[in-house]
Amino acid sequence: MNKIIFIVASCIALLSKAHAQYQTHWGKSITSSDDFRVTDMCVDNSGNVYTIGTFDGIMDLDPGPGVYNVTGPFNISRSHAFLQKLDASGNFVWGKLIPMNDAPSFRMNIAVDNQQNVYCSGNFAGTVDFDLGPGVHYLTQRSNYRDQFLLKLNATGDFVWVKQWGATGVFGAYGSQLTVDNNGNIQLLGQFVGTIDLDPGAGVSNFTSTSLNHSSIVSLNSNGDFLWARYLPAFAKSIAHTSTNELLITGYFTDTVDFDLGAGVHNMTAGGTQDGYVLKLTNSGDFVSVGAFVGNIYPREIAVDINDNILICGYFNTAVDLDPSSAVHNLTTTATAAFIVKLNASGGFMWGKNPNSPNPSNGSFVTTDNNGNVYMVGAIGDSTAFNPGISPAIFTNSGSSDAYIVSFLPDGTINSAIGFGSITVDACFAVGVHKATGDLYLNGTFTNNMNIDFSGGNMPLFTSERACFTLKISPECNPVTSTDMRSECAPFVWIDGNTYNTNNMTATYTITGGAANGCDSIVTLNLTIRQPSASSTTVTECEQYTWTANNQTYTASGTYTHVIPNMDNCDSTITLNLTIKQPSASSTTVTECEQYTWTANNQTYTASGTYTHVIPNMDNCDSTITLNLTIKQPSASSTTVTECEQYTWTANNQTYTASGTYTHVIPNMDNCDSTITLNLTIKQPSASSTTVTECEQYTWTANNQTYTASGTYTHVIPNMDNCDSTITLNLTIHSVNAVIIVSGTSLTANQSGATYQWIDCDNSNSPVPGATSQSFTPTANGNYAVRVTFNNCTETSDCIAVSSVGIESLQQENWSVYPNPSNGLFTVSSSFELNNHVIEVYSALGELVYSEILSGKSLLIDLREQPSGMYTIRVNKHQHFRIGKF
Repeated sequence: MNKIIFIVASCIALLSKAHAQYQTHWGKSITSSDDFRVTDMCVDNSGNVYTIGTFDGIMDLDPGPGVYNVTGPFNISRSHAFLQKLDASGNFVWGKLIPMNDAPSFRMNIAVDNQQNVYCSGNFAGTVDFDLGPGVHYLTQRSNYRDQFLLKLNATGDFVWVKQWGATGVFGAYGSQLTVDNNGNIQLLGQFVGTIDLDPGAGVSNFTSTSLNHSSIVSLNSNGDFLWARYLPAFAKSIAHTSTNELLITGYFTDTVDFDLGAGVHNMTAGGTQDGYVLKLTNSGDFVSVGAFVGNIYPREIAVDINDNILICGYFNTAVDLDPSSAVHNLTTTATAAFIVKLNASGGFMWGKNPNSPNPSNGSFVTTDNNGNVYMVGAIGDSTAFNPGISPAIFTNSGSSDAYIVSFLPDGTINSAIGFGSITVDACFAVGVHKATGDLYLNGTFTNNMNIDFSGGNMPLFTSERACFTLKISPECNPVTSTDMRSECAPFVWIDGNTYNTNNMTATYTITGGAANGCDSIVTLNLTIRQPSASSTTVTECEQYTWTANNQTYTASGTYTHVIPNMDNCDSTITLNLTIKQPSASSTTVTECEQYTWTANNQTYTASGTYTHVIPNMDNCDSTITLNLTIKQPSASSTTVTECEQYTWTANNQTYTASGTYTHVIPNMDNCDSTITLNLTIKQPSASSTTVTECEQYTWTANNQTYTASGTYTHVIPNMDNCDSTITLNLTIHSVNAVIIVSGTSLTANQSGATYQWIDCDNSNSPVPGATSQSFTPTANGNYAVRVTFNNCTETSDCIAVSSVGIESLQQENWSVYPNPSNGLFTVSSSFELNNHVIEVYSALGELVYSEILSGKSLLIDLREQPSGMYTIRVNKHQHFRIGKF
């Protein structure tokens, strides 16, 4: 619990204010027993407010009746950091101590994502446990001096992850501002000297800097994984993102800087002592554009409104050109002065101001609401004029330095300005907007009691020492009044939902938040009522009536209205009283052959159809008589037939054998004559024959049949008239018997009365000279055939093996083979005793088909598996051969 000091109300510093006021919801304060500094603040989507800073000593982070102390070293220049979360009602939610181990008081920064995860950046030394709860997660510095870190906590303040970066230079690495884009990716600024690996994971992304005025940009995803990094050879002070996640960075630079942080080049040279810049990158870190503010300028914060317009605030000395284009928008001052500039989404100048010139001031923080209104806070010294013309224009300081908040309409017009503080030194460091409600949260320091009621009342915030304040306020809007001049016809329904039938000059309606400044719009009605008129007409028509008033056609009786403007431009209602009389109708149906004469009109019709005749009915409307007439016609049909020999016509069951045209009359389906005509053509069959003599066989092309015997054959095919054409084949087949009868070594052709030529099969079938008889006895063993010519047909026999020329016959030694011929089972016997004789059997082709050694006088041989034919038996004893055939 913070110590509260009660003093008389006259000691509480009062507010200086101009134009619109604010309603203060609550104010909270915390302080340290030694020293502290508030460095950053942010607001989440539920209106929770987060404050971060550095301190030493003891600090109670609960601004209510409770106590939540955090303790750091004493008298060591804010060596630790604190983090506080309050809810939208100003109640303490949680607080954290971040031990920095005697780190210098560089700025700690904070951001929050849409899930209310919290991201803190800064620097540390030595070994630090970044799990700010009961767990442990140590990091040890890598640099010679200080390391940069990024810490993520969840919505309840529990540790999620932490990343660190160390540089080789003497000053190490320092964390700076950060932003969390719409995809949950984090972009973090930093400064370093020496070489640094900006990939906090296993990868490497090295960059080298020679100055603490040079910066790094690192992008991580929500898990802390590395996405990309860039090196910027200029000082990067603040970063924001657009609705499409493009990045906007502001800071200052000297000399010449290449602002294309990739492979391209985009050099800019400072035109002043220290120029400001605004750099746009894609969400992948690629260059988009850059603009410069020439002069001696220190941009501090950047913000983006709902239209992606860019707001930058800070302070400058002497003079500055706030238009980054070739045009000029100069501001001058004789002391350090605040500035604010608005650029469009493309970086084009819209407006720029020093709202409290010419006295000392600074612009510490800028933000916008959902209406495009802009809010800037900071500190002012001396009496300051905010936008002369807003009464009172002059703010008189309560102390040597006061805090202020100034708001601008989207066009740059100052909407309100308030200075507040104690009788000593005060400043406002940050302002945040709860986008859903438009509530503002202010954060800063004060050193004595001050009044925080911005609406003119008295709401003291007490302290006797330097303390941190957090305020929640809402803009109090002055309604905008206007008159709605209307000349309307009665009845008239206005925006208030009421119906007016007479003139009215007093009705009012309030549109909540409807004014351009986001305040209420009060509209007064100035109404002149004009009156409508009416007329009527009565009409009687048959069947239908087209009303010229509206060009509508009506087919039923009734009362119809049409509205047109009258001379006062109000409704003139015309009424039509309409009676529709109906015509009548009757019909008759007639069916006739060829023609019909209708007695209703004495007309003769020869075609079927619907015919009408009109006479007046009793209502003097048309009475239409309809004749539904069907004229049936005699019919005729014909058929064309082509037949062979004769045709029997089914129409009359007559048989015709001659071509001609024949008719037959029958009733058709309409009971009229139907004449059928037969166009008949009688076609006749044809015949032909051919005589052929061939050897052995003949394939007749007429039917693709092969014949091997002489005879008379017929085949029927369609002739050219598609009747039967019978073809006769008289065929003679001559056969030649090319069988050879073998007797010992003598060969005889079986065909008698022919011419013969014996050939040597083993000599390419060459003729045996002089062998032209029916019989032929070879003089040498071999294979022989005969070419037989008979009746002009020639046939060649199979080759016969002769192997017994010069060899003794079996019969010479009383050998016998029986039975012969046989079915393949036979006996070979000798009249004397055999001893190891080889018995061999050869086929007519000379192939060995059987072999056996015989000792004794007989041998049973089984050749039943061999084909029928002539076989040769050879007896071999010590190369002495004997042969026989069977």
